[in-house]
Amino acid sequence: MKPLLLLTMMMSIVSISQTTVTLQPGSSGKDAMVVGHPTYANTNYGSLTQHQIQYWTISGSTMTKRNYLEFDLSSIPENAIVLSADLTLYGQSFQTILSGSNALYIRKVTESWDESTLTWNNKPASTSTGQISVAHAGNSTANDVFDVTDHVQEFVSRPCNNFGWEFRLQNETTLYSKRFYYSSDYTVASKRPKLVVDYILPMELDAYTVTHASSGESDGSINITMDEGAPPYTYSWTGPGSFTSSSEDITELEPGVYYLTVTDDEGYNYYDYFLVGRECEITQVEIQPDANFGIDAYVWKDKSCALSANSSLFFSYKHNSGDVDRGLINFSSKGLNSDTQILIADLDLDGTSHFNTYEDNTSTLYRNTESWTEATADWDNKPAYTLVDGVALANTTSSGQDFTLDLQTHFQYFANNPSTNHGFTLKMNDESWSHPTLSLSRMMFYSSDEGTPSRRPKLTLSYYVNGGCKTYYPLQEKLSHNAYPSVSGKLYVKYRERYRQGILKFNIYDKSNAIVVDDGDLTIEKIYGMNWLEIDLSSEGLITDDHYILEVIDDKGNSKRLRFKYQ
Repeated sequence: MKPLLLLTMMMSIVSISQTTVTLQPGSSGKDAMVVGHPTYANTNYGSLTQHQIQYWTISGSTMTKRNYLEFDLSSIPENAIVLSADLTLYGQSFQTILSGSNALYIRKVTESWDESTLTWNNKPASTSTGQISVAHAGNSTANDVFDVTDHVQEFVSRPCNNFGWEFRLQNETTLYSKRFYYSSDYTVASKRPKLVVDYILPMELDAYTVTHASSGESDGSINITMDEGAPPYTYSWTGPGSFTSSSEDITELEPGVYYLTVTDDEGYNYYDYFLVGRECEITQVEIQPDANFGIDAYVWKDKSCALSANSSLFFSYKHNSGDVDRGLINFSSKGLNSDTQILIADLDLDGTSHFNTYEDNTSTLYRNTESWTEATADWDNKPAYTLVDGVALANTTSSGQDFTLDLQTHFQYFANNPSTNHGFTLKMNDESWSHPTLSLSRMMFYSSDEGTPSRRPKLTLSYYVNGGCKTYYPLQEKLSHNAYPSVSGKLYVKYRERYRQGILKFNIYDKSNAIVVDDGDLTIEKIYGMNWLEIDLSSEGLITDDHYILEVIDDKGNSKRLRFKYQ
């Protein structure tokens, strides 16, 4: 084992948003050579001062040398966008070719390895997918700079995939070609392998304000502030009808969904959407986002580092191998707040290839309690969820069965607690498997990445914005001395959520405690899923400025009251 010395790392800010990281470690760096020769196949060369990549002979037998190199990239945020990554290897003076070609392949290693124990016989696997081809250099001893941007982007985004590189000759069958470089153990620090990475952080929404339109007007607005990425930004808005705008902030808005695309100076995009309503009115929208605006994925236990962000499917799944999959999905609730009453929040899922021949596939959609991103979600970092108010999906009756899920309770929670919208996890109720010889159960749906728009998940939202145009008074178990006014013959009442599902009976008492109006006489506009009531008393013969008591009785006989003044 090499002694651990301090890693040489330099970070500098190139511009407002771009960061440069330079990695050039000393003996703490991770690199080693392996030798394919019967005498040396079990020998470790983790402290060698050279990178030797070679096909030669020794004592009359052929010998193949490969080298492995890995950098610790933990100083770079996992969500970083790598603009460039240059790997510099410094050539040694005795680089000589007798015949053949010393053209190289730089391949990503796909298995872990230990510098202090690495040998030819236990060397890790590598992949030719995405390999970098390096041209023949003859007898040159020049330093080489390799563009490894795509590889480093993967290593940064998926640290679980960072096993570094394998360097091998492209031709390991023609003798007498080699390429030598200094290693991280070389005594001259400036000659050691160096990796220079330029990156920016992805754009993010730093702040936003949604102002709903006034009653009877189309004067809503959305103000946003972007951060990170590579300024300056350009903006593209689309909305109801033919609405478009290239402004950062938009005004004079009617109710509906407004979709935003922000592009930074490097050409990267940020996608989001916002909900605008109108005070004292019900707004209904359908949100069926495409791959850009949709947020859904699945996480895969059997391959914990695997990504499925661009899959056209998300699902709950279990297999006799012990594999388990869970689906993740999210819809924006930006614009909803505690003044918003959610009337309907129905999620339509288009089913495909459900399977429950051996065990049922009953599943539940749970509300997440932790953040996650589509681009980075995997089994190891999947979000936690709460069991409260889980939405059941019954055992399927056909392979293509569709589901409509009532998420009204959850979106009301998001409206009341805007920072808590982390979407949902779709999980099979029983993820254990009891039939070792049989295969699987799954519940599968199309995602926002599906090519056919009508199959993508669709959220139907109906919401009411109480913008101060009406005051809803809460029912009381014990009457106060206050007499709350009706407005133009209408009384606005807010009742507890437990009343939402049952049958409500209404009585109105006058000052002598006599019933002057009962539930058979009242005209009540009650909207399902809404715990605000508008009770029209204008045709009930009540006396202006007199005091009355409203009694509300639920289907279990519980009674609450409110003293009011008829106006």
